Amino acid sequence: MNQLPPKPKDALWTDEQWQAIMTRNTNTLVSAAAGSGKTAVLVERIIQRLLSEDDPVDVDRLLVVTFTNAAAAEMRKRIGDALEKALAKQPDNLHLRRQLSLLNRASISTLHSFCIDVLRTHYYKLGLDPGFRILDDTEAALMREEILEELFEEEYSDPNNETFFKLVDIYSNDRSDEPLRSIVEKLYDFSRSHPWPNEWLDFVVSQYQVQDNSWIIHLHDLIKHELRNNLALLEQAKQMIELPGGPKAYSEAVEHDKAQLERLVSLADDWDSLYTAFQTLEFPRLKTISKKDDVSEPLKESVKSLRNKAKDSLETLQENYFSRPLNEYIDDMIQFAPVIQKLVELVKTFAEKFSDVKREKAVCDFADLEHYCLDLLQAETSAPDRLIPSEIALDYKAKYRE
Repeated sequence: MNQLPPKPKDALWTDEQWQAIMTRNTNTLVSAAAGSGKTAVLVERIIQRLLSEDDPVDVDRLLVVTFTNAAAAEMRKRIGDALEKALAKQPDNLHLRRQLSLLNRASISTLHSFCIDVLRTHYYKLGLDPGFRILDDTEAALMREEILEELFEEEYSDPNNETFFKLVDIYSNDRSDEPLRSIVEKLYDFSRSHPWPNEWLDFVVSQYQVQDNSWIIHLHDLIKHELRNNLALLEQAKQMIELPGGPKAYSEAVEHDKAQLERLVSLADDWDSLYTAFQTLEFPRLKTISKKDDVSEPLKESVKSLRNKAKDSLETLQENYFSRPLNEYIDDMIQFAPVIQKLVELVKTFAEKFSDVKREKAVCDFADLEHYCLDLLQAETSAPDRLIPSEIALDYKAKYRE
């Protein structure tokens, strides 16, 4: 990573914000809470790129995408205001004047607007109708309902479709199969949030193949991580108790919980031992604190909050993963594997039918925009584990500096 220039003495940016503003020549991820100034930091980063003496960039060679039209408009306005402010200080700066003239055609938009621009330019590569429009919610709901009705009628018409009928029995009620239809739609929508929906659906099925125990290892690691996090919470609670004004009366319960958690952590490498230990999980009541006791109310509430977080987490782990022995869960997965396979087949068939109808009507939903754009930006020889940019992607790479 490059050496950062020194932060101006009168700058109001934090060190982390200055790092986000001035870091160059590398991918940079900024994670911060709402209202912490992410947009301001991004605008300042753009301004610094435009004003750089060593390597100035034209604003139309930056690609800036947001999630809403309002955010995109605000971003464009902020950049314009900052340019005019800089120009007021340097009225003879031709580069700044050029940036103001280029601002209206700069690529500052929502992510989906960018996708639409890519598709409008290269629609022929995908066999799309150049006059495609965005599908509205009401029309989409009607299309989905018709496709699901047709799909389920086909499945019901096969008298030997035992796995489907079992799926209906499990996920529907006496009155309707609507709950199952809803699951098919939800799985479809969730799969479309992944770059390769079918591969993700196949992964779901693979998790029910008992010979592949990677899910157990992954789950085991997550549980061990959660146990260690909870132990850290109780350690923090113990330290607060020992502070002046700390709720000493809570010490016995917190020490009990801490010892209980330390035992769980020590057994965490063996699932059966962990299961046995979870069966005796208990949390004693906190002792009452009298108003006469010299106890800090904020410390008291903080200790209770930390303890409750650890307690709730452990009870959730107990309910979700240790209410039965592991072999019973595995038996369930063996039994459910064919049913899940059938459910995924329904989702894939629904996806194909929905895609065909949308193409026929020359409409796209927002997920289509993302997936079509991804199709255009990757070469035909690409794979999920081996991404290769297409010629179109290389053109955009040449167009944009950042």
